[in-house]
Amino acid sequence: MIRGLVTELSDTANAMEELYRVVFRTEPGDALFEATVRRLTGSVDDVFDVDSRQISRTNAYGRQPHCVMESYPHLRPYCYCIVQEVSDAPDNIQ
Repeated sequence: MIRGLVTELSDTANAMEELYRVVFRTEPGDALFEATVRRLTGSVDDVFDVDSRQISRTNAYGRQPHCVMESYPHLRPYCYCIVQEVSDAPDNIQ
């Protein structure tokens, strides 16, 4: 789902690119993400670019990434472990 064009109205605006804020939901896990996508418009082909460091999870992930929490803590917002553990912990842990 694309929410809309992010318009830059400064003197340094580049007419050769457009920025879009994209919001998407993934399954399993019902994760909600937001990212900025840059479209380069000066070439023959449309080129879209996403900086992976700029992808943000906007909802809580709780214990969904329990299998990577210790080994790969930087992946917690993106992972959903196939085998989910049963826990008394609240689902809104981040």
